[in-house]
Amino acid sequence: MRVPALRPGITDPLVQAALWTGAIGLFLYLRWLPGPETIFNPDEYIPLAVSDAMRASGWLDPNWANAALPDYFRYDQYNFYLYMVAAHGAIVTGEAFGLEPMLSVRILNLAAQLGVLPLLFGTVLKLTGSRYAGFAAILVFITLPMAVHDAVMARPESLLYLASAGLLYVSTLQSRKLLQLVLWGVVMAAGVGIKITFASLAPLIAGAYLIGQGFVWRKLITDAGIVIAVFVAASFILTPFMFLNPDVTLNGLDFLMNQYAGVHPPHSILHGNLAAYAWHNASFFLIAAPFIILASGAGLAYGTARERFWIITLMASFAILLVYFSTRSVFFERNYAHALLPAIAAGAMGLFILSRRFTVPMSAIAFALLLLVPANLALSVQASVHHREDDLARFEARRGVTGYALIPAWQSLDNQPVPACGRFHFRDFDDGFSQVYRRNALYQGYSIDAEYRSRFVILPASTFQAYLEAGHVYISKPCAAGADQAAASPA
Repeated sequence: MRVPALRPGITDPLVQAALWTGAIGLFLYLRWLPGPETIFNPDEYIPLAVSDAMRASGWLDPNWANAALPDYFRYDQYNFYLYMVAAHGAIVTGEAFGLEPMLSVRILNLAAQLGVLPLLFGTVLKLTGSRYAGFAAILVFITLPMAVHDAVMARPESLLYLASAGLLYVSTLQSRKLLQLVLWGVVMAAGVGIKITFASLAPLIAGAYLIGQGFVWRKLITDAGIVIAVFVAASFILTPFMFLNPDVTLNGLDFLMNQYAGVHPPHSILHGNLAAYAWHNASFFLIAAPFIILASGAGLAYGTARERFWIITLMASFAILLVYFSTRSVFFERNYAHALLPAIAAGAMGLFILSRRFTVPMSAIAFALLLLVPANLALSVQASVHHREDDLARFEARRGVTGYALIPAWQSLDNQPVPACGRFHFRDFDDGFSQVYRRNALYQGYSIDAEYRSRFVILPASTFQAYLEAGHVYISKPCAAGADQAAASPA
């Protein structure tokens, strides 16, 4: 009798090794770091300046007021406390290897995001028992445009991804109750220490607890007390100066809240209403991360009661943030960073449910379709990081618009008067403020000579256009005889 040859499946160790190798290779390719001389936003200097201040004082006190920062940053605050301390540690460690501070901080991002992969895979494996869903989840994260963008910037989002992945994994430790309670408190303290809004992941803890332990009042109060006590103790250990200087902590939170109370171009929606704010938020994620919304929705439609409860638990924080920021005219997609990993896990559950209800090949086709646009955007991020200046220069040479004076972004976004005449170009952030400036220029007799489209034109206005690559509009208007264009140029 002939024994049929075994076909390697996803449980085959060699297949798994090949998948992990490919995943890490793609991860590193998309997140290939630029040189330390490349700066995407002035925010990136903050951890470097705060690190210098901590080194000078000899204390790990990351108060921004002690750092050599511009006045609009230099005030009492502990925003991103634990990230500032971690960045300082990365900078000091990097110096031993001769690395530039900016490069050291970005390597910290890579290490944090790399740590997300096994935690996310392990979480989905525990939730579904499916390696197929686990590998799908890490592929979604690897190609997530926001994660690729965050990896190259000296900002705290990459540490937030790691903290939320840790909270996810802890939430699946159903057989170790006391360990789970303690770790919930510790990880939540770390996340809140990185960014205060990490506290919005509390529904994940509540839902996971109810799934694992049920609802018994006395037991619930006791266990909640353990989590809260550990959280307070861990917070004091991890972020002591926030407790020692509460006035600094509260002052920073007050400034942070005011940031979202007014206009913040190009991140504000011009002449918007609640419906416009909600659509701006929702449409961004429908384009940049459709998997987390559509696959989760499919899971809710076809899953069991237990699976649906898990998906609701995993999506709760994302939904809360979506509702909250739909009441604000300012949109920063990075405000959702800590809620994206639970949402990816929810989408992976939905994919597993689809593969069970239909077939794995059919679910794989749906998965590939949902990944097309985000993966293309992730490649666009990588291309923009390394080639945006060269691409713009080639465009200008090809269209014959070299030498056009650049109008500063603050001038076009603040709707300052268009110069009387001459040849200029201004950045188009795909926002309402840029459109107003364009209309004003046309109204005053300018003609559009060329238009460079951002790689991210399909997205609503976000940090992708503001930090990575904006569009450029080249305009000209003949000057009267004897007029001097230099005199008409913007300051």
